[in-house]
Amino acid sequence: MDLRRRFRIGRKMSHILRHCPPPKSIDSFGWIYVHILIENMRKLNPTLEELREVVEKDTKGRFVIDELCDPARIRATQGHSIYLENPIGEVVDESTEIQVVIHGTTEEGFKEIEKCRELRSMRREYIHFAIEQKHVRSNNNTTVFLRLKLKEAQNAGHVFMLSTNGVLLCKGPLPVEFVNCVKYEDLLAYWKV
Repeated sequence: MDLRRRFRIGRKMSHILRHCPPPKSIDSFGWIYVHILIENMRKLNPTLEELREVVEKDTKGRFVIDELCDPARIRATQGHSIYLENPIGEVVDESTEIQVVIHGTTEEGFKEIEKCRELRSMRREYIHFAIEQKHVRSNNNTTVFLRLKLKEAQNAGHVFMLSTNGVLLCKGPLPVEFVNCVKYEDLLAYWKV
């Protein structure tokens, strides 16, 4: 499959699995049967093999496919704007060793954060934080990087969850006192790239 088609299928999968599942098709964990996903991608008409390729080649690990159950099912690992009663993830306690936690945003987004004095989940269920370089938002609009003081936020009672693809999630809102701005170049040094 060419890169353009893989991108288009991945984008549509992301939209359906994270934001717009067909009515009564998604369970409380975020799983949708693969055949239902394919039925709702009529214009692209992907095959199971193409879905597998999208899942396997996604460098951020945004999707999981489970072919051990019958019928096969698929889910997004994080990024939902819909409510999931039982999101899959691991609660991060104070003993968990995570060195660098980054939230990327736009100039406009940062102005809003400064104005309201807190980070909010906005149209998603959670605020997202990268703990690995590959999860830092990489679009041209992301120009502000906020480093989270994770232990301080946890000590103040904020709960964090690690998604299955390694993105740190927080319900929020999270006061700005728990973040400070860092330069992108400094992030590379943090992660020793």
